[in-house]
Amino acid sequence: MRQRHGLKPRRSRTNMHAILKLDNREDHRSRTGPSRKPLLPSCTFSHCIRTYTIYPSHAHSIHHPNHSLKHQVDNVTIFQNYVAQARAGNLLRVPLLLGNNNFEPGFFEFTGAISAAMAPGMELQAFTCPSAYMAAAYSAQAVPVWRYYYSGMFPNLLLPTVNLSQAYHISEVPIVFGTTEDASGKPNTPVEEALSVYMRRAWGAFARDPTFGLQTEMGWPVYKNTTESLVLLGQDNSTTAAFAFPSSIDGACW
Repeated sequence: MRQRHGLKPRRSRTNMHAILKLDNREDHRSRTGPSRKPLLPSCTFSHCIRTYTIYPSHAHSIHHPNHSLKHQVDNVTIFQNYVAQARAGNLLRVPLLLGNNNFEPGFFEFTGAISAAMAPGMELQAFTCPSAYMAAAYSAQAVPVWRYYYSGMFPNLLLPTVNLSQAYHISEVPIVFGTTEDASGKPNTPVEEALSVYMRRAWGAFARDPTFGLQTEMGWPVYKNTTESLVLLGQDNSTTAAFAFPSSIDGACW
């Protein structure tokens, strides 16, 4: 490594994966030398982040096919069950905007991470039901909540597999930020452009006034399990919101 302007080269701290791996196998120690500490001492996530240095020789770990970036539950910064925490009132009492898309697993199925048979279960367990549980828990604590369900899909966002051309994981992000044309290199449809403007207005209203903005500027109802307060975005490629009972999408969660 070259030195610049008389400065000593700094050790790399970029491989956060090495901090978070959940094993202490012997091959890790052998690559760092016998005199150094094991990669993963027994410590909390925050302690590891603050006190341990990762060296360039650890970079091999991120390429190992059996490795993945995972959090470590310490019940201080990362909890075992967030829904239980919220139901017990252990939450930030600030307004919440949350939701999910109508076919989140589509992205993971397309990449080969899951099979088509796994998609329905993943949709409920990883996306729809967690949104339902958290929204209900916050609402029960009298914290203002808005919950959306996004279904929009447009030609410049299609995955190259026809049967997965639904609102897959992260497909709403370029709509919210108005970057669909930049991301795809293809023009927006008029409906897509109008929906993007509408959603930017909504996210902006929430950012400006989290407590009342979505009500006063957008006419969105505060979320309750028993009312037509689920905000439907992009349904039938609509350019505005519609509202439905939450049970229309999450009945299987309860």
